[in-house]
Amino acid sequence: MNFMMFKLYSSVCREISSNCSYPNSIDVVDEATLASAVSYDYVGAKYKGNYRKKENFEESNCLIMDCDNTHSDNHDEWVDISALMRDFPEVEFAVHYSRNHMKPKKGKAARPKFHVFFPIDEVNNAEEYSAMKEIILKIVPYFDSNAKDAARFFFGTEYPQVEIISGTKNLTEFLSEHRTAETGQIVQNNANVIPVCTHSEITTESLHNYSRSSEAQKVIPIGQRNNTMHDTACNLITRYGNTSEAYISFIEQSQLCQPHLSNYEIQNIWNGAVKSYKNNVITKENYIAPEVFNFTPALKPDDYSDIGQAKILAREYKDRLRYCEIGTFLVYDKGCWHESEV
Repeated sequence: MNFMMFKLYSSVCREISSNCSYPNSIDVVDEATLASAVSYDYVGAKYKGNYRKKENFEESNCLIMDCDNTHSDNHDEWVDISALMRDFPEVEFAVHYSRNHMKPKKGKAARPKFHVFFPIDEVNNAEEYSAMKEIILKIVPYFDSNAKDAARFFFGTEYPQVEIISGTKNLTEFLSEHRTAETGQIVQNNANVIPVCTHSEITTESLHNYSRSSEAQKVIPIGQRNNTMHDTACNLITRYGNTSEAYISFIEQSQLCQPHLSNYEIQNIWNGAVKSYKNNVITKENYIAPEVFNFTPALKPDDYSDIGQAKILAREYKDRLRYCEIGTFLVYDKGCWHESEV
C-alpha cells in the first residue's frame, strides 16, 4: 500500500527556538524521507517567504500533533502507537519520536513522547488549520493543547526515530465520518456535508426574518469569517436557544463566507458559542430565556435587524442606559450612573 504523501518544511538548524526560517520543502513518501525532514527543526505548513508566522500561512497537507503523555502520571494511561491506531482506525499517520522520548524530565518519569503527522486534504487558511487541531483535542485528551496554533514548529533530532502507519483514509475523511456518525443527521449544502446538532424543537418565523435581514445578507470575506460567524452563532443561541432551527439558520449564514469555511471549523465555531452561552449568558441575573423572550409581545421586535432590536432596547431602557463615546455604556443604578460594558 502506497503511503499518502505529505509535505514538511525544515530549517537548517536544530533546537533553535528563535529561528523562523524554514526554506526546505520535503515530500514525505516513506521513512527515509521522513527521517530526512525531521533531522532539523521543522513545520507542517508553507509560509510566505519561508518565514514562520501565522499571518504568513499559505498551505498545508499535514496536521502535526504533539504527544508528551503529560495528561497522566499513570503509565497504564500513556499513549503509544497502538492507542493512536485504536482512536484513529484506518487512518494513515506517521510518528517522529521527540528528543525527550523515554527520558526523565523535570522530575517526571520517562515516558513516550512523539510528534504525529496526519495527512489531510490541503488547507489554505491558518484559522481552518488551527480549527482542525481543536477538533482533534475534543476527540482525544492526550495531545498537547499548547501546540495547536498554525505557526507551531517542532524540534528535529540528529538521529531521528520514525515510524509510518498505513491506512485507508486521511484525517480529513476520518473527521467527516466521525462527525456524521456522532450527530446522526446531516444537511447537504452544495458539495459539503455539514452535521446538524439534535436539539429540542422551536418554531418561529423570526429565524427567517433574521436570515433575510440586510446585515445577514452581506458577503463575509476572508479575515472576518470566524469572528462574524462566532457573533452570529452567539446571537442566534441567545435569542432562540440551542435549537435545531437556530443551528440550521447558522449554517445558512455560513454560506455567505467567501471562501466557505470548512465543515470542521463551522462545527467548532458553533460549539464555542454554545459553551459561551452556557458559561456566560444564562448565568447573568437579568437574562431572559428564549422561550420567554420570543413569546413576550412587549419585547418582540417587528424587525429582527439591528435597528429593530435597537428600538426595543431604547424603549425599554431609555431612562437607565446611555452610550458613552469611549466605547462603554452608562447605567443608572441605585441612584447614580456607572460604567458598564454589558
